[in-house]
Amino acid sequence: MSKVIDNASPSDGVLLVRADKVDSVASEWHMKGWLPEGELVILGGDGGAGKTLIAMDWIATLSNAGTKRGIFPDGSQAQRGSSLIWSCEDDWQRTLKPRLDAAEANHRRIFFVGDVIELSSRRSFDFKRDLPGLVEQIEKIGDVKMLVIDTVMEVVSGAGTNAKAVRQDLIKLVEIAHKYRITIIGIAHLVKEAKKGDLVKSLAGSQAFSNLARHVLIAMRVNVPEQDEDSPSMGVLIRAKTNIGKSGGGRRYEIHPARVDSVDGREIDTTKLIWHQKLLPGSPADIRRWAEGDKAEMADSPKNRAQQFLKEVLADGPLPVRELQELAEEDGISTKMLRNARERLGVISTRIHDSEGAAWNEWSLPGAASHVDPSRLYDSDERHARHSRQAGQAGQAHGQPQELDLGDREATAKAFGRALAHLESRRL
Repeated sequence: MSKVIDNASPSDGVLLVRADKVDSVASEWHMKGWLPEGELVILGGDGGAGKTLIAMDWIATLSNAGTKRGIFPDGSQAQRGSSLIWSCEDDWQRTLKPRLDAAEANHRRIFFVGDVIELSSRRSFDFKRDLPGLVEQIEKIGDVKMLVIDTVMEVVSGAGTNAKAVRQDLIKLVEIAHKYRITIIGIAHLVKEAKKGDLVKSLAGSQAFSNLARHVLIAMRVNVPEQDEDSPSMGVLIRAKTNIGKSGGGRRYEIHPARVDSVDGREIDTTKLIWHQKLLPGSPADIRRWAEGDKAEMADSPKNRAQQFLKEVLADGPLPVRELQELAEEDGISTKMLRNARERLGVISTRIHDSEGAAWNEWSLPGAASHVDPSRLYDSDERHARHSRQAGQAGQAHGQPQELDLGDREATAKAFGRALAHLESRRL
């Protein structure tokens, strides 16, 4: 809790808090970078994309804390706690409870928000009107970790398009999230005409929904050409916006059919979620295009960008790895991305030694030495060094590692000639 200095009584006007009396507090997470504790999270998506199923899966994970089922997709152990569900769209008995059954949830830690008893009469729960009563129940339970609201449009006044009204209503949720350390998941729909633009702006209603939320996640169906009818549906959860971490990236999942038993022993057809462990890199726009099946537009994704970078900078010949890493960093490409791109392209790494005993590694494109003209070997010291290094890499690429001494031009020229002759013989 922040320490506050009051420089005036409340009746005197504005209170100021000096910055050195405010404690910096790190964010806590259920799932690092994806599911923050004590924050409002908007989970948007089209119908059938699995957004409610995702929320039920998270609730089931929390309910199973301390067991094998109580582990989030990133490997994080769930904290023991209860969850609340308020749904205006899905039936408890026919939809939500069967999904929780399929997810192997511990039902004793999950509560549905039901009707309100008032003056001996019963009426439907109204979020704006009955929020104080809900807070009382949260305090009684004592360990609530998550509240799912389906849909978040139901908690705001009017049609949800007035930014000021939306902000005033949502701030109450944010205050509850912070005070009781509850992750509040507000499920939202996407607007059809906005889907091709910014994913965050695709959310139905006022932009205040996404502005006030610390995290905006978008669930999208993945377009799989020629998919069998019996195959599971594919989806991806996109980190579209965050104020407490890094946006971008996607978590893939599959929606599988499942069957559970009803109270009278009959089978109920439902669905369950299976997460992929490997994260999908890229910006929200990259991943959206990938999900829609437009692979050509993924050219600016990190994977393709790193490969294109290596093709361009190595087009004129090999370069030292350290220099490549510096150039890549300037272009926003990490060392890990660079190494992954090297493996995919089959880039050759050669150990180089000079006459003074220094050594370094250089990378070159596969087959680059076959395009070198030996007559240009002595055009300049720079060309001499470059072509001789290419000769060594060509030999290494075909099972004949060469260790070159750049101080000995005659030996270098002979080595280059042998490598080139070897390449020519392989063409015959």
